[in-house]
Amino acid sequence: MKVLMPVGVVLVAIGMAGSAASCYGTRLLMAPLAGLTLAVGLVCIGIGMGNWRRPIPSDVRPANPWSDQPGEHGDPPKGLV
Repeated sequence: MKVLMPVGVVLVAIGMAGSAASCYGTRLLMAPLAGLTLAVGLVCIGIGMGNWRRPIPSDVRPANPWSDQPGEHGDPPKGLV
């Protein structure tokens, strides 16, 4: 899923270049292919962004200084306070 974003960007760039080339020339075959490439690139970017996992900001994440080093039975936990 991490590959979809760069692939989508490359496909969008190819589609934009193809659409610009078809506007300035009489290439009838290139215009539909450029549009299809542009659409597939946008779909890849959309799927890649939807599956992108962002880290939770530290101001929202609950703080637990005791989670890393639990103590033995009966001892207080050892860790940063």
